[in-house]
Amino acid sequence: MEPSPNAKPVPQDLEHAFSLLWGIGRVYDESGFYVMGRRFKRAKFPTRDTKPTEKECRAALARILRSGKIPAQLLRELAAAIHPEGDYLYDTNRRIKFEKITQGHHDALRDLTIALEVEAAVKQNKNRDKTCIAIAERAGISSERVRDIYQKRKAFMDALEKASRSRNQKAI
Repeated sequence: MEPSPNAKPVPQDLEHAFSLLWGIGRVYDESGFYVMGRRFKRAKFPTRDTKPTEKECRAALARILRSGKIPAQLLRELAAAIHPEGDYLYDTNRRIKFEKITQGHHDALRDLTIALEVEAAVKQNKNRDKTCIAIAERAGISSERVRDIYQKRKAFMDALEKASRSRNQKAI
């Protein structure tokens, strides 16, 4: 089973992460630097049908980035992929394209902010419906939409609060 993107990096992660940028089968030293060698064949990049798969390579890259121990070469390669028009020692082979992954007008951060505002008001014994109307005016959406956002996030917020209380009690 493939480790979670949130897990600690595993030994092959660096190779898999660089596979996204340079192709499968390149050789890297422990610092993350590509060991130059003669290569005449075109690079083969990870897909869902290769081994490692693109999904595995993305998860490996995420683990490395979350670890806080990011090789300088990987950072340079990511910078080149994010902004390929920059002044680099060599031309980059890949480009990172940022795109919204949700359909419609869903905005997770905005929704969480709205839910937290309603929750804070409810905890201060303010009327939920009046609070929803006030927040709806500020957000430029209907009060029904604000109420739906709050209801949808309420279970998550309750679980967070319960975990926080539990952690605080254990610390005492």
